Amino acid sequence: MRRLIEHQKYKAAAELLHERETWRSAQWIRPDERVAPIAGDEYELELEVDLFSLLSAFRQVVERAKQRPRVAIPGEQVSIEDRIEQLLSRLSTTEACGFPDLFDDAATRGDLVVTFLALLEMIRLRLVRAYQTGAFGEIRIYKRERPADAPRPIGDVAPPPAGRRTVPQG
Repeated sequence: MRRLIEHQKYKAAAELLHERETWRSAQWIRPDERVAPIAGDEYELELEVDLFSLLSAFRQVVERAKQRPRVAIPGEQVSIEDRIEQLLSRLSTTEACGFPDLFDDAATRGDLVVTFLALLEMIRLRLVRAYQTGAFGEIRIYKRERPADAPRPIGDVAPPPAGRRTVPQG
């Protein structure tokens, strides 16, 4: 009986190790500093952030906002488009901005949500990039020029291709 129980323990441990190995093989990791010159990739100090890291950082911002004293000021509704313009002008004055710093002027929970949605839209439109200094490190937002193939918001017309002029119809 003891041998059967011991066998089951080893079998369970082997299954756990196999599951972990499968999970780890699906992850991308930075090459070791000693291997980086051979691999040919530049060693990045910051990694591009995924959606789950952004959501985790946003949860921390909301928790921090709960601790601020409440001020009863009638709120002004800001659209996502307006908030994008505000954030872009803020990022124009500096090379990068910390993720929590984007929420400093958000007075209400609605402002926090609009700011977060505006940031997600800016990432989708390729107006900014989000990088993180290692696992669980600080997230920084960098402004970038919009590539020609980037998606555009509805109503935003793409510039004409180089060398072509548009002629008004009339």
